[in-house]
Amino acid sequence: MAVYKAKSLSNWLTQQVRLEGMIEKAYSADLQRKFWFIKWLFMRYTVGDFLNHLVSHDELHIDQARRALAAYEERGEV
Repeated sequence: MAVYKAKSLSNWLTQQVRLEGMIEKAYSADLQRKFWFIKWLFMRYTVGDFLNHLVSHDELHIDQARRALAAYEERGEV
């Protein structure tokens, strides 16, 4: 179980570094210019909208991870 946790954390950290690089590249881009239509939602999404969603989604998972860690610590499993 600990190996799985370590691998998951390692993968997530690697993805965060990659995301940071992508955000740095996006700094000079016009995030409102490019857009996609989402057929099944009837919405128009810009790159900025996607980044906003991605950050919010990551925050959700970080909160979930903190709650799970607190539960493990409470049971003395960490």
